[in-house]
Amino acid sequence: VERLLIIPGTLTSTLFPAISALDSARADKKLQQLSLQALHFLICIMGLVGVLLAGGAPWIVLLFFGEDYVPQSVAVFRILLPGFVVNALAFIPYSIVQGCGRPDITAKFHLIEFPIHLALLVVGYRYGGLAGVAFAWSMRVTLDCALLLYYCHHRGWLDGKLLLQHRALRNALVFLVAGAALSQLSWEASLGAKCLAFGIVIAVYIYTYLLGLSRTDRDAVWQFAGRRTDRAQEH
Repeated sequence: VERLLIIPGTLTSTLFPAISALDSARADKKLQQLSLQALHFLICIMGLVGVLLAGGAPWIVLLFFGEDYVPQSVAVFRILLPGFVVNALAFIPYSIVQGCGRPDITAKFHLIEFPIHLALLVVGYRYGGLAGVAFAWSMRVTLDCALLLYYCHHRGWLDGKLLLQHRALRNALVFLVAGAALSQLSWEASLGAKCLAFGIVIAVYIYTYLLGLSRTDRDAVWQFAGRRTDRAQEH
């Protein structure tokens, strides 16, 4: 599940110089637009991947560890999964903070989070074992993401009000509900339950394309895919 961070890492490596240039030019509106667009696309990408992994968790654990580990590891996998998705989304405000010349903010937030994380770890391990530890980590990265988003909104680098009105928030809720529903699927699930889970995944993917993305977003996706295809043919 940690490999999911490759996706935001690739995006933010190209996002950082663009953010830095816009901040230097004092182009706040363009910076807000770029930040919102990047966050929107990352929510869609990570949400779709997360939904698929939430439903396939028992079989993924089976593939990597074997049947004996399925009962113990699936719950930990499913608790860590939303944490890694949220952590991936935090790459956007993290890049904004870094690109706008305030790397100290990240360190200060980590100092704030440390005692909270430590308390969550102690309580989580005592009452939930490894699943409790996974929950504590997911809560810590969620807090980190929330703090970074708030700070970016406070500094005017990301319009929080526009984000709440944007379809990105609606998409995030759809992915969260679908992921929670698919997390109920067990290794011993009936054929009907597996078919229902498969239908939920397909419905989420169709929703994302038709309603989660605007016409402009879809055109941008197809243009990007076309450029990648042309480059592949050239090589």
